[in-house]
Amino acid sequence: MSWVLSSRDHSSSLLNLTIHACMDGAEEDLYKLIKINPLLSLKIFGYAKCPKSELLLPLLFGSRSLTFLDLSYCMKNGYAKCPKSLHIPALRTLHLQWFHFVATHDHCADPFPNCHVLNTLVLIACSLIEDAQVLCISNQTLSNLTIRKVSADQYSLSAPNLSSFTIDDCPIFQKSLSSTCNLSFLQQVNMYGFSNNGEASIFLRWLQVLANVKILEFGYAVFEKIQNEFLLNPISKKVQPPRFVKLELLIVHAYADKKQEIMEIVEHLLQNTTSMTRVVQVGRRFCFSLF
Repeated sequence: MSWVLSSRDHSSSLLNLTIHACMDGAEEDLYKLIKINPLLSLKIFGYAKCPKSELLLPLLFGSRSLTFLDLSYCMKNGYAKCPKSLHIPALRTLHLQWFHFVATHDHCADPFPNCHVLNTLVLIACSLIEDAQVLCISNQTLSNLTIRKVSADQYSLSAPNLSSFTIDDCPIFQKSLSSTCNLSFLQQVNMYGFSNNGEASIFLRWLQVLANVKILEFGYAVFEKIQNEFLLNPISKKVQPPRFVKLELLIVHAYADKKQEIMEIVEHLLQNTTSMTRVVQVGRRFCFSLF
């Protein structure tokens, strides 16, 4: 890869670059290439071995031209570390995989508020380190958020324009979610796999934060966890779900033979929502329309 980067004809500007490879010492050539080209889009999926790879991330995170950045990037000593605060003024889409986040204030990791035009954020297999305990997603322009396999003691949203939120394989039955705003523009929430331990009451508090959603989609594992807890601890059914004031559609992914269990959980979740429901099965999806 080093030869490819160093042999490039620089007579024309490079605007989009995708790398799927072990860097293997090519970081210096990539660093030089990025320095002289105002990249708009960059994707790197690879593993860095060279000590000079530590120079690359500050360059990327300080870019004034990038509008799209997708980094799945392991360092030679483990996960890469995200700066306490990102300042990428033109960035609209950011994907980060295998990154550590550190606290910016009061045990909160809050790296995104200074990305002033950010629209889409995807975090995969990231974690908090040192004294960071709370993952804060603070951004005034953020519309689409995906969090997958991200560990934190608490999750906090401060994204008033959020319209789509996907949470996958995170401890939604163990760790709490809070929000500094009522998420009034929330269109769709997707909630999938999770760890087995925890309490349904914690999950219901997540739904309380997300109660303004219009479309709510679940993987069956979420419903199975609720059902198992209700069977083992019937008193947990006394915890009240929120009133979904805008909900139009609830979707559950499951096989046809799970219909009865799904109906029982849906009835519980919607007990404070006054709309009537109509259920339609489409493949492995049960769709509950509210009207």
